[in-house]
Amino acid sequence: MGNQSQAMSDKMLQKPIKMLLLQFGIPTVFSVFVLSCLNLIDSYFAKLIGETTVGAVGVVFSLHAMIQAMGYFIGLGAGSLLSKELGKKEEGNPKQYLVNAIRLSLFWGIFITVFGSIFVKKIMQLLGASKECYEESVLYGRYIFGGALLILFAFVVSNLLRAVGEMKKAMLGIVIGVAANLVFHFLFVVVLPLGVHGIGIATLLGHLVSLLLSGIFLWKESVKLEGGKSVKQDGDEQSLSVAAYCKGFASMLLIMKVGLPSLFRQGTGSVAVAVMNKMAGSISADFQSAMAVSNKIILLLMSLSIGLSQAMQPLIGCNHGAKREERVRQTFVSGAVSGTVLMTLLAVITYFGAGLLSGWFVNEEEVQEMVVKLLHFQCMAMPFMMFANAANMLYQAVNRPLPASFIAALRQGIFLLPLLFLLPMLFQDFGLYIAQPLSDVLTFFACIPFVVCYFRGVKG
Repeated sequence: MGNQSQAMSDKMLQKPIKMLLLQFGIPTVFSVFVLSCLNLIDSYFAKLIGETTVGAVGVVFSLHAMIQAMGYFIGLGAGSLLSKELGKKEEGNPKQYLVNAIRLSLFWGIFITVFGSIFVKKIMQLLGASKECYEESVLYGRYIFGGALLILFAFVVSNLLRAVGEMKKAMLGIVIGVAANLVFHFLFVVVLPLGVHGIGIATLLGHLVSLLLSGIFLWKESVKLEGGKSVKQDGDEQSLSVAAYCKGFASMLLIMKVGLPSLFRQGTGSVAVAVMNKMAGSISADFQSAMAVSNKIILLLMSLSIGLSQAMQPLIGCNHGAKREERVRQTFVSGAVSGTVLMTLLAVITYFGAGLLSGWFVNEEEVQEMVVKLLHFQCMAMPFMMFANAANMLYQAVNRPLPASFIAALRQGIFLLPLLFLLPMLFQDFGLYIAQPLSDVLTFFACIPFVVCYFRGVKG
């Protein structure tokens, strides 16, 4: 292991947890928050085109989220293993997971592009595109599928940078990418009125900028992991050849196993969003637009708790690898408490500012009222979000994929999907307003025994 990666490992093992969590948390929370703004940027510029475009962007949002889920599936899986190897110091071999994460990204990115391009029309129907926005949904979907490899790589590289403790560099890549995305949207939607084509082009170019910058940073970090020496893995060059894929198969399989919780968390979220869009669309196109906008606003706010939990991952992973369980406990408690306080403050601000927020993204007064009502109910459950995210990251960072996957599936899979079908039968349209908040509360209580069980088991 290189001297600089050794220094990062010592830092995560020795410095005060609260100081490290603040140092890691601020750039990570900010970068995840800014990244979530991508969805709102799309919605804002879609509003300039028309209400049906807002609906189309909302439908394709779940598709973009699915590709993002694959990015976190690979990136956090490899990142958790990489952080644990850093904790082992001289005995560790962290670079193998970085290389195999890139191999996995290439494979899955090509698969998604080919599969999605062939079945894009059918997929848009399954995602709940209404008749009014179907054609625009298909058009925008073609851009997202066409750039799936680019989008996937951008998320994987960002997560790998965080895993080696380079939170600021990960943040810089994301922030500059989002800023470029905003500029490209203005250029291709306002200056050159290309409509949905403009939104698609701008989205992909923004991800390209982010990937190029983050990729440069990650390449430099990969050299540090081996002290600047060229290394071989399993007797073969660390390349993208077929032989290298075969030799790294066991490592790639382990990455996917550890990354399963991320896939469950965001995969079930994408399915839930698609189901909500479809059910909202069966009521009216206006309600579908309102649901799409409110989901994006809540995801933006929730990204703060997700970012803080991601900042916990390298600290938990590294200290667990070094068998420093008391520091794992401190990381969890500090992260969960500070995140809960943050989400409570945001809930209060959002509740009273819901009217202003809705006006930024929709024009029609009736749709704005729907957005406000959806946000008000969701605000009541926001204080419960951080604990579940922290519990999920705890189990994922210590490489316990089965319980981590179960926790990840709770919020928008195990609880939300049944509620989406049950509550509307009992309370009609009102059931769709309260399904997600109720799922958040149930998830909070379901996570408590998992956290208690883990810390009683480690003793230490």
